[in-house]
Amino acid sequence: FNFIFYASNGFPLGVDFLLIPYDSATSTEKEPIIIPELISPAQVDNNGKVTGPNETTVNVTLNETNLKDLETSDQLIFRLRFNSTPGAPEVVFYTDYSFEFRLAVETRVKLDFDFGN
Repeated sequence: FNFIFYASNGFPLGVDFLLIPYDSATSTEKEPIIIPELISPAQVDNNGKVTGPNETTVNVTLNETNLKDLETSDQLIFRLRFNSTPGAPEVVFYTDYSFEFRLAVETRVKLDFDFGN
């Protein structure tokens, strides 16, 4: 199984992203699924205003522990951490900035059919 993670980052900050399976019956956070690539910040102009979002697509391969944790959890926590870049120019935040993401599941299925022939 793979997750395909797409993000459109309209903030002038990089983003670390975690997916955490959560079992609400036991109030337990399971092993986090780490998006292995920093979501890069949006580009800014000379005034520190974002000129357009940065789009990123990352494939995340799930291991056996991830799959078991997802199967035994009834919720999924999305945890984001915004990071500034050392030495980056001063930036300004505006109300029209956004961070959008999509998450898709990719799997391979093998089916054997027996039509009684």
